[in-house]
Amino acid sequence: MAINNTPGGRRALPTLGDDPLTPTRRSASHKMTDLEQLVQDEMRRKQIIGKSKALLMAIERAIRVAPSDTGVLITGENGTGKENLARIIHDNSSRRTKKYVTVNCGALPEGTINSELFGHKKGSFTSADTDHAGFFEKADGGTIFLDEVADLPLPIQVLLLRVIEYGEFYRMGETTPRKTNVRIIAATNRDMRRAVEEGKFREDLFYRLAGVQIKLPALRERSEDIRPLFDHFVDRYVNSTGTKAPRLAPDALSALERYRWPGNVRELLNLVNELCSMEAGNLITVERLRVSLPDLEGPKVPVPIGSEAHYDYNQEREIIFHFIKQLHDEVDELKEMIEAVGSSEPPHVSTRLDELQRQPHRLTMSSLDGATVHYDDIAVQDFPADDMPQDLGHATEVRHEEVAHHDADIRGGIKPLDELKRRSIEEALNEFDGNRRKAAEALGISERTLYRKIKQYGLE
Repeated sequence: MAINNTPGGRRALPTLGDDPLTPTRRSASHKMTDLEQLVQDEMRRKQIIGKSKALLMAIERAIRVAPSDTGVLITGENGTGKENLARIIHDNSSRRTKKYVTVNCGALPEGTINSELFGHKKGSFTSADTDHAGFFEKADGGTIFLDEVADLPLPIQVLLLRVIEYGEFYRMGETTPRKTNVRIIAATNRDMRRAVEEGKFREDLFYRLAGVQIKLPALRERSEDIRPLFDHFVDRYVNSTGTKAPRLAPDALSALERYRWPGNVRELLNLVNELCSMEAGNLITVERLRVSLPDLEGPKVPVPIGSEAHYDYNQEREIIFHFIKQLHDEVDELKEMIEAVGSSEPPHVSTRLDELQRQPHRLTMSSLDGATVHYDDIAVQDFPADDMPQDLGHATEVRHEEVAHHDADIRGGIKPLDELKRRSIEEALNEFDGNRRKAAEALGISERTLYRKIKQYGLE
């Protein structure tokens, strides 16, 4: 589609093939030269500073897709200039003389978002004193830019989908549809595919909006643009105020180029304005930068999704193996004690690492400073073999009881453990008149364990 002489003396866009992002094969090199010139013109017009490949590619894609009415989804972090890219698309389209309407979807109150986007009829709700035209009606024939589109509630997403598919909408309180002819450019700083997977954004709407996707790079991904941007913002400030420009020390510039810039270009602009107002004519050192950017030398960089965390488990592994060995020794001691009193064959207690990984056990550790510690239902979770041993298990219920060793008890014989447990639970329940919560607290176990023991010993 060729666009010839445009209003306002604007240069014509290069003729593109059927695919709005692919130049025609004929004289492709000449058209690329024209496209590169258009990129530079738009950067000057919008005061976009930079020479990084990712930035230039994003602007080039915006200009290529501009002549069509294809939906465009612009992605990028806050402060990367998504609205500038949307304006480039509109200004280079056939709708450039029509209205351009910007809507911050994240700032619309949830109770009025339907009315703001699609309008309402007088009397449709309490404060509807007059008829109201929504953004889609106002933008008819032009372009509507939906910033932070991922913040739209699901019910509104359904209405937006109808506008895209059929070009019609309903004002609140009306039953007759209205028509609109708009080109939609959307933008978001979120991962839209993840939002779709989580059910927070409609998949069909996502594909309708994202006819072409353009990603704007974060400032940390274009470190070569830090110095040109810094100088540009300084010149703009100095020209408007007449103050002297601050100067960057070489190590200060290197520190800025290594900084993560979570606020992107907007954060850099704020820094320059502060330095120009507080340090006019002074040399800016790393120490001075650190006053404004506390994380300058040590930014907290999040672990990228899908990457492996690097953690040294050696110390933790040694502790776990020591614990397993201690358990093994205590189990052997327990078996000897049971055999010494003529008990029947003790129940199997696994001490093998692979079995400990998969099976719940009841283990008892004794002779710890005169106290007996019972580990009830130690549940060892199943972990992948590659990660073993990260966390072989955790004791969910721990009970400490003081054990008095009296000669009279020895002369009277040793009672079976189950009988002692049953008697302790029965006495606790009697002491608190059947109040299981208080009984559990007195016994040092959880209510869940107490309920299970009551059922086991027939104390219901």
